[in-house]
Amino acid sequence: MTKILLMADTHAGCRNDNVAFYEYQKKFYDNVLFPFIDKFQIQHVIHLGDLVDNRRQLNIQTAKRLREDFLEPMAIRSQFRGLNFHIILGNHDTYFKNTNAVNSLSEILNPEYKFFVYKEPTNVVIEGTEFLMLPWMATANRDNDLEAIKNSKAKYCMAHLELKGFEQTKGILARHGDEKEIFSHFKSVFSGHYHIRSNSDNIHYIGSCFQFNWGDYNDYRGFCVLDISSDGKVTAGYYKNPYDMFVKLTYEEDVPCEIERARNAYCRVEVLDKRSESKYNDFINSIHELGVVDLMVDEKAKPVVNLETGDIDVGESNTFIIIKQAISSLDYDDKDGLEFFFEDIHREALEVS
Repeated sequence: MTKILLMADTHAGCRNDNVAFYEYQKKFYDNVLFPFIDKFQIQHVIHLGDLVDNRRQLNIQTAKRLREDFLEPMAIRSQFRGLNFHIILGNHDTYFKNTNAVNSLSEILNPEYKFFVYKEPTNVVIEGTEFLMLPWMATANRDNDLEAIKNSKAKYCMAHLELKGFEQTKGILARHGDEKEIFSHFKSVFSGHYHIRSNSDNIHYIGSCFQFNWGDYNDYRGFCVLDISSDGKVTAGYYKNPYDMFVKLTYEEDVPCEIERARNAYCRVEVLDKRSESKYNDFINSIHELGVVDLMVDEKAKPVVNLETGDIDVGESNTFIIIKQAISSLDYDDKDGLEFFFEDIHREALEVS
């Protein structure tokens, strides 16, 4: 069996080089990713883009942690166990938005690592099977990229794509990007870029390994394994990152609560039943003592009101869903255009948050 581990969108230095995310990512690498690679003797790992988060500059501390926590452990396995690490350019790995010519992978990856780095479309053969490695389709490279896609005889495409109709953030489908039909001649296409795992026909967005903001709360994150000896079926399935960076707890007096989940995480506490101020303060202090990154307390649940029906929904929501509800209630001719405008602003905000 030839198994290939696929991962994407690790975004080193996310949240303005927040130190808490260094530790969160290291915990996943040390306790999940590398033990999995070693246990199952994975020979090929493909990173589907966005190794780093900030396209304009790389913090020295982030560069150090990226090298120590991820790149060097991968390089050691490459040198002593024959692991092949492939990585393609994502949009966050490129300095300019319209060209891939200047990119972080060229500057930070040590040539001694002997990684396979793809900055332009490249057909490669892995264990007798042909793959098209397709980096971010910048506007300056677009004609060349489309020609490479059209002419490729590869069975699989590994890419960092912006395609219409896929969930880009929870509850929001992308309206911009390319049509998926241009990839219809591939057996399967596996892509990074959107952090939510989704599938449609032969297209598979594998999702990010990590949670980055509250919009990612309770969302599946991890990696997947492709078994190319079984005709492209992802037989080994998806493997979840067991660690949550965003945690919600409920406080009910005298009811047990797993506060350990808040350790080194962002935490929200919903207070449902508070009678004793001292017990409540002990509970909050216990969370702080765990080393919580940030703690928010809701002493009263804030319901979401459906502006069309008047119904109250206290379930999960997010900023853009609330905006969509507000737009739907307006007396305005071009609601779709207005919604697209706010969707674009929301997407840009998430990329820099």
